[in-house]
Amino acid sequence: MTSGKTSNLFELILASSIHDIKNSISLLLNKVDSLTTGLQVGCPLNSEQQLIQQQGTEIQQNLIRLLAIYRIQNKQYFLNVEEHYLNDYLNEILEPQIAACLANNIIVKLFCDNNLYAYFDRELITGLMYNIIGNASRYAHSKIDIQVNVNKNKQLFITISDDGPGYPSQLLDTTLSENSIISFDSGNTGLGLTFCSMIAEMHTNKNSHGYIQLSNQGIRQGACFTLFLP
Repeated sequence: MTSGKTSNLFELILASSIHDIKNSISLLLNKVDSLTTGLQVGCPLNSEQQLIQQQGTEIQQNLIRLLAIYRIQNKQYFLNVEEHYLNDYLNEILEPQIAACLANNIIVKLFCDNNLYAYFDRELITGLMYNIIGNASRYAHSKIDIQVNVNKNKQLFITISDDGPGYPSQLLDTTLSENSIISFDSGNTGLGLTFCSMIAEMHTNKNSHGYIQLSNQGIRQGACFTLFLP
């Protein structure tokens, strides 16, 4: 078997394994949900139950992200661009994220005009939002702000900022098209931000395409992630 065929076979087996693990995690999360619904109404989840739900959901989203990257790179993913009203969309997808943040004493605020709408692939942008909110909740001290607006070039932008320590300088100085930065101390592979950059660039309008920007101009000089969509 040639090296090319071996590589393709390995990728296929890896993708299949990730898919199976994702399904197993989904079953476990559904079981946790069914157990928690058996609790008395108004009885909050304890810290261990919250941790299981939060970490299980994060693992699930990471696996979905890996599968999406595989499908994109192998030209097996086709954009499904539809119109979405941003306020309704964000409130819907962020509900579990906001609840998880509140459990960790982090307040999430959304600033979005009710009439703002945009065209994008819901599945991909939802994966991007989960990734960035998850990162922000990991490093924020107490606050995360999400702001949605349109700039003078009629580009939609979504900014997620927190009051944590900010992005490391080596990440700000590196373009995301370069090799991902790997930190064995923090466990950071840079894969999440590379994934976000890929998703943004897939969204195009005429000669414009989406992109992301990173800075440390968030709350109290914390991290600030901005997604631009044409």
